[in-house]
Amino acid sequence: MADASRNGGGVVAVPEPGPAFADETTLRDIWTVTRARWPWALAVCAATVAVVAVHVLRERPIYAATMTVRIDPSPNPIADAQAFTPAYDYRVDPLASEQQVIKSRTIADRTVRALGVPPDRSELDAARDFQTRILTRVLPETDILEITLLGADSAWDRAAADTLTAVYTAYAREQAQTRAHGRSQYIAQSLVDQAAAVARSQDSLRAFQAAHQTSDVTDEETEVFKRIYKFAADRGELAIEQQVYLGLEGRLERADSTDDELRRLAATDAVVHNRSVASLYDSWADLERQRQRLLLSRTERNADVQALDSSIASTKRNLQRASGLYLASLGARIASLDSGVAVLRRQTERFPPMVSEQARLAAVVKTREAEYSALLSQFQIARISEGGETGGVRVLDAATVSPTPVAPNRPRALLVALVVGVLLGIGAATAADRLDDSVRSVDEVRERLQLPVLAVIPRAAGGAGLVTHEDPRSAVAEAFRSLRTSVAFTRAHAEPRTLVITSAAPGEGKSTAAANLAITFAQQGQRTLLIDADLRRAVLHTLFNVAPVPGVSDVLVGRARLTDVVRAVDVPNLSVVPSGPAPPNPSELLGSSAMRAMLDEARSLYDMVIVDSPPVLAVTDAAVVASLVDGTILVVRVGATGRDAVRRAAVQLQGVHARLLGVVVNAVARRQAGSGAYDGYYVTRGRGPRPAAPRGLPTR
Repeated sequence: MADASRNGGGVVAVPEPGPAFADETTLRDIWTVTRARWPWALAVCAATVAVVAVHVLRERPIYAATMTVRIDPSPNPIADAQAFTPAYDYRVDPLASEQQVIKSRTIADRTVRALGVPPDRSELDAARDFQTRILTRVLPETDILEITLLGADSAWDRAAADTLTAVYTAYAREQAQTRAHGRSQYIAQSLVDQAAAVARSQDSLRAFQAAHQTSDVTDEETEVFKRIYKFAADRGELAIEQQVYLGLEGRLERADSTDDELRRLAATDAVVHNRSVASLYDSWADLERQRQRLLLSRTERNADVQALDSSIASTKRNLQRASGLYLASLGARIASLDSGVAVLRRQTERFPPMVSEQARLAAVVKTREAEYSALLSQFQIARISEGGETGGVRVLDAATVSPTPVAPNRPRALLVALVVGVLLGIGAATAADRLDDSVRSVDEVRERLQLPVLAVIPRAAGGAGLVTHEDPRSAVAEAFRSLRTSVAFTRAHAEPRTLVITSAAPGEGKSTAAANLAITFAQQGQRTLLIDADLRRAVLHTLFNVAPVPGVSDVLVGRARLTDVVRAVDVPNLSVVPSGPAPPNPSELLGSSAMRAMLDEARSLYDMVIVDSPPVLAVTDAAVVASLVDGTILVVRVGATGRDAVRRAAVQLQGVHARLLGVVVNAVARRQAGSGAYDGYYVTRGRGPRPAAPRGLPTR
């Protein structure tokens, strides 16, 4: 964005050259474009609706045959036979998989073969076509599938739908039985392998038992420990007897048979059960009693008493000798038991690894035998299941055909076509607008070109001409009076007194706009001078019917003064200066000091000076003159002036520091300009008949 200023700094935002559209297209822009190019939008919309309507009307009606099936994972109907179901995978939706199976090529091929292939089509094409007409849907929160077959023949569709269901059910049963048979074969092979494993484990156990010469290591170990426990018990008993005989042997040296301790020892089982010792002890006790009785009647020197003493001593020695021998035998027996226990304990050291190995081998045999038994049971169940597999598919409802066609839905198709047509029409209008760079509406000047609009001039029938003079009550004349007001208020404290009226290119109505604007100022009572500075293609003298020479070019070259070339016209307070002879160097003359002097003189003599200059982009004349006046007005013709041309013209004026007051939008349709109210006002409120339409003149 740039700024242009002149004579104290009137500032107007001037756009830099760039794309025809703003960066952001609003809904209002789209609506404006569509309204401006409604024939494009209407034609595209009508064509779209017509094409769809013809297609829909020619399309054959389609009926739907619908049936429902349930995917039932129930057990096998045969008692004790379980249905074979694959392992559950959370990544797979079983019902979605079944839908794909129903719509698969395999099911379509089988169904087509069952129905019969049409003679004019191949089986492959018929299957492909049939496949495209199958629709499936899972009823919400159920395991029920709804299968729909589309077709143009309701009777054939019902038969085809029933055939499709039968084919799918048979296929599901076939697949289930194939899986069950495969499982049976797998289990049978596993049984063979497991039997061989059982035989190998049993052979290993027997080889172990033969190597260690035992049928059961545990029983043998138990027997050894029993013997150890028996030897220990026997040794304990012998140790007790040994203690008894040691005590007995000790008492025999210093006691007689009446000694209480000796008598208690003799009464123990160890002595009582030893017949020889017990007999000697009894003999000793009898001899002692006989001696006691003899001593009652005899003395110790008595031969009988001495004979008894000799017998007692001999018996006691024999008792001591027998006790010692028995004590020695007890020691030998105890030593033998200790040796046997030691040998048995050494034997027990080899039992733990043998027991562990035997337990391992026995466990292997038992496990493999159990696995074999389980496999055998499964094999029997699997063989039974093969004949009872149904595939888990049950038909709930047979095929029923819709009474009315499901397609084409003509109202919906036409509605969609209308919506699409409207969108395409808007798109076509927008595309046409992008391809057409011309200004189409007043809003484009304000919003896209970002230039102030001083006035909107409606399109006049037969051309504008001097409409403000010839038809002052018309809407066009009122628009020029509005332009006069806008110019007057561009700066309230410094009203511009010299104006240049120009355009971006020829044929946009700048000369007509300059003439009518000058007339409005003159009608307001201001002394107005209209100067034709278009030294190349002047037309003001034609509009006001004055002589073209002398004129501006004569003043600039010094052949005449300003007062010599001023022409009076029929409009009060208005004078016109024609262009004069066409010079060879218009740009140099218009940029000379003589041009500045002429404008200064005109400003001193008149209240308002309006200069008609050539187009900005055609030649440099307009830019040169614009730098010498108080303000510049750019005329833009709707439908003729390009947006990019307006931009470049504004930038060129900026380059010479011209004060661009704004834009006059010319030849605007009355519905866009909103001028109908003016026409009605002047027709109904004016006095007398409305003047005739102005004569048509070429616009410049």
